[in-house]
Amino acid sequence: MILHRPMPRIVCTRVASLESEWPVDGVTLLGPTPGSWRSSRVGAGAPPIRTDAGWLMPFHGATSIEEGNIYSMGWCVLDLDRPEAVRFVSDESALSPVAPYEIEQQNIPQVDMANFRTGVRVVFPQGLVSRGADLLVYYGAADVSVAGARVGRDALVASIEYAIAHPALMGSSAGDTTAVA
Repeated sequence: MILHRPMPRIVCTRVASLESEWPVDGVTLLGPTPGSWRSSRVGAGAPPIRTDAGWLMPFHGATSIEEGNIYSMGWCVLDLDRPEAVRFVSDESALSPVAPYEIEQQNIPQVDMANFRTGVRVVFPQGLVSRGADLLVYYGAADVSVAGARVGRDALVASIEYAIAHPALMGSSAGDTTAVA
């Protein structure tokens, strides 16, 4: 399975091996949601990890340039047997840029500052490690630093499983299997 990002969405595709030619497209897993923290585009971050709820994958979403081009992180759960099927997507961001090192106000050579009208406000997941009772999320901050966050694995998975079982109560995208090819 390969997760990649033909703008502005995340797609999942199967290949025989990593040496095979990778398809340009695949099954859309996630796309932008107008009026939300991921209104403009989304992208996969760290490789998913196996949990009782399914394949847990952190992902980033960004608002439009007009909305500030703010990058935040959310959670997505894919079905264990059919990763093309989305079981859960967090409606709210799980991590948003608020710390000074996530909001870089100086000139950053590799970044076109015209794209950041309210300053560089960026967090995007790059690594996910299960360690004991915790999940460690390593993430890029303001396009110049790497930071880490910790979340209780069991509590996170339990809350996601609850949202999957009770989508109407949670107002979440739990059970959203509307992905299309």
